[in-house]
Amino acid sequence: MRRDDGNSGNFVWQYAATRLLNPATHVIQPLLFLQHMSQQQDVQLNTVDTLVVSTANVLMLEKDGIFAHVLTWYQHVAATLRVPTVVIGMGVQADFGALSPTDVQTRQLYPHQKAFLQELHQWQAAPATGVRGNATATICRNSGETHCWPVGCPTLFFSRALNLGKTLAQKWRAVQAKVQRGEKLNLVLTMPAFNPHVADPLQAKHRDVMGKYLSRLDKTSKSSFWIKQMSFDDANLHVWEQQYNFTADWRQYDNVDAWKHDIIAHNTDLVISTRIHGGMMGLASETPTIVIATDFRILELVEAMKIPHLTMDDVHDKGALKKVANVLKFARFQDFDAFEQNRRLRLQQWKDILATGNLELDPTMQRILDAPL
Repeated sequence: MRRDDGNSGNFVWQYAATRLLNPATHVIQPLLFLQHMSQQQDVQLNTVDTLVVSTANVLMLEKDGIFAHVLTWYQHVAATLRVPTVVIGMGVQADFGALSPTDVQTRQLYPHQKAFLQELHQWQAAPATGVRGNATATICRNSGETHCWPVGCPTLFFSRALNLGKTLAQKWRAVQAKVQRGEKLNLVLTMPAFNPHVADPLQAKHRDVMGKYLSRLDKTSKSSFWIKQMSFDDANLHVWEQQYNFTADWRQYDNVDAWKHDIIAHNTDLVISTRIHGGMMGLASETPTIVIATDFRILELVEAMKIPHLTMDDVHDKGALKKVANVLKFARFQDFDAFEQNRRLRLQQWKDILATGNLELDPTMQRILDAPL
């Protein structure tokens, strides 16, 4: 089960979570089935073998109590079903202003969040809560919860390439060669998640510098298009178009295949994403991708998956977005052998997590684990 919201990119998450499972041996019941089950006394509870919680954004640390009703209902469902329970990709939801690496070492979850995880823990025979990264896992441990594994995002396995790291390394070198020759690139850019109606000085600072440099990258590219996910993206992009005198080609998607198709059809050299969904779709299309970690949740994800990325300090202090050459120069995690080794490790961890709930990994993913490095 997962929670719906206004982010049109979150279908990417849902699609990835369901594709972890072997489609030949599992029937996935939607959230509405659980709502009906909880309301109807005559529904047979024994029709459910495993509960899978695949909503990421419920461990809110910025505002006490937000989504508490969601966790309370999830807790009720787990207590009612009393079946093996697996969690896919849960994480703390925090901006840089609300959480720092130092805070992580002592920060704890709110009581209703602890109660939720404790209920799930009762129905887990082994660690079966897959969380975004080390920050979330540490905060869970601080709160007395020991079943959290930092495994990144299931979207890492959209591509069924047996050695995605090798493919990305070859294409990355080709992009570097183009830049060294002075050739312009075909780019895909994503709109950052900065709500213009939120009066936050740090967010405004990040939004302004992103607008300046992303617009410059658009204007100096061979060709580019932008990905929008939220309703407020229109307002930000319109301001940037007027301020920096360009016209953006923008796209918005409601399915994974169309998104992936456009990246490939564009002959994209490089995806520069300010959202995790956009970055993972770049990797899904087996295209060199750099993620800009505009908040703490994105940072812990890219670190857990060893994806090339820039921090906001890189952007502000090093000018890492001023030109494409800088983007490539300052990108962290450019070791694609290490990327692939980590990809296999994370996939094995997902397999182990699913097994605790008597769930089978999709066989096409098993081929990745079996393939030589």
